[in-house]
Amino acid sequence: MKFQSDEMFLRHLDGLSPASCRFVVHYKEAVRERQRMRLFTTYWELEETNRLHTLLSSLYAEEDSEFRRSEQETEGLLKALLTKLPPSRAAMDVDFLTAVRQRNKTSLRETDARLDLLKDRVTQAGMHPFRPSTDGLNNTCGSSPIATDA
Repeated sequence: MKFQSDEMFLRHLDGLSPASCRFVVHYKEAVRERQRMRLFTTYWELEETNRLHTLLSSLYAEEDSEFRRSEQETEGLLKALLTKLPPSRAAMDVDFLTAVRQRNKTSLRETDARLDLLKDRVTQAGMHPFRPSTDGLNNTCGSSPIATDA
């Protein structure tokens, strides 16, 4: 079949002028060059994809290695921390700090009560009226973020 189409093509060329025959040759050379460039482009696209895959695999391996190293380092630090400060010690620290906080709350309540008593006495005696503090600490528990309730 190819032979028949080639024969028809050649017979058709024989009917063209020499200039038209040259233009057909120039055209077919351009078609061939475009096809060749497409083939090379496809080869390079494949090469580009392979190189990208290699790069991504390398980056993944590096990140995975770094992650594992960090994980081992963190595990070592945790073990060292638990060796130096066992959970029972941390629980003791929490208990101690809770007791200190409670004593501080009680002390603040007692001071507030005595201060209120003192202010009332000064006001009743007609002494100088109470002036709010100028340091911005008028009420030690009203706007404080620290809860002073039980």
